[in-house]
Amino acid sequence: AGTAALRRVLRRCLERGVETLTVYGFSEENWGRPAAEVEFLVGLLEEFARGSVEELGELGVRLRFIGSREVPGRLAGVMRQAQEQTSSNAKLELVIAWSYGGRQEIALVAQGIARDVQNGKLDIGDVTTELLDKTIRARSVGDPDLLIRTGGEMRLSNFLLWQAAYTE
Repeated sequence: AGTAALRRVLRRCLERGVETLTVYGFSEENWGRPAAEVEFLVGLLEEFARGSVEELGELGVRLRFIGSREVPGRLAGVMRQAQEQTSSNAKLELVIAWSYGGRQEIALVAQGIARDVQNGKLDIGDVTTELLDKTIRARSVGDPDLLIRTGGEMRLSNFLLWQAAYTE
């Protein structure tokens, strides 16, 4: 049901000229769920990534994943292959946040900047919101114009925390 809904949304976005669609596939916190549920979600992503490459190609959709790269071995390969096979598509970029957490993303960026300051590559005065913004964008996605939560939720759930600061 989830992948069918994603396909419908994807087609509507293409009809309306949306350039980037980012969806939350699996949060960093989801690894703490029951093993059967995690296995089901991993299998769902694997099935989507394997089974959608041709369709995404026909639609002109480029697939990209953001989040932790620490995923089960076979899934990492499937994700990498799907990204490579769709990398030349340019109508719309579908970004799937997998094993992703906004707080973790900010912490990793802060650690990298701290290392650069410690190693003399940056001065402390160089650490600005502009630098954080540029570094976070390089890791994931830009600022969304619109954030839609399904199921009636009214919270961000650790999704694109930095990027969603001014999102409707």
